[in-house]
Amino acid sequence: MATYTDNYNLIKPDTTDTVDITQINENMDIIDANLGSSEVTVTPAKTEGDAVGTIAIDGTEYTLYATEYTAGDNVTIEDGVISAKDTTYSAATTSAAGLMSAADKTKLNGIAAGADAVAFSRSLTSGTKVGTLTINSTTYDIYGSITKLVG
Repeated sequence: MATYTDNYNLIKPDTTDTVDITQINENMDIIDANLGSSEVTVTPAKTEGDAVGTIAIDGTEYTLYATEYTAGDNVTIEDGVISAKDTTYSAATTSAAGLMSAADKTKLNGIAAGADAVAFSRSLTSGTKVGTLTINSTTYDIYGSITKLVG
């Protein structure tokens, strides 16, 4: 049993179907009608330099010009083929640029948006307990000395 193509609804006979010249001609008429109605627009990006060939569309001939490419550190051009090699990077350190390591990313993910740096010194570990401070799930007691009572 025949099926049909998605785009132009052309008849696709099954391998067991008998060839029908009428169906083939109908397919060709559909293709011809669609190709004849297609328009191709050529906008030359470059109009001077070394001509490398021409292309004719609907009786109008267009000249094709070469575009100059420059190779770089990771790009080569050989026989008109542009190739690029993969580049590897090291993890960033405090003294060298590089990519972020998984450990660095995990640490950054644990910092809340808008967080500020906090310096914490435990130089006073006795006296009057005035509060607690929790840093990374560890709670520290805060002590102070009372020199004057107000009230």
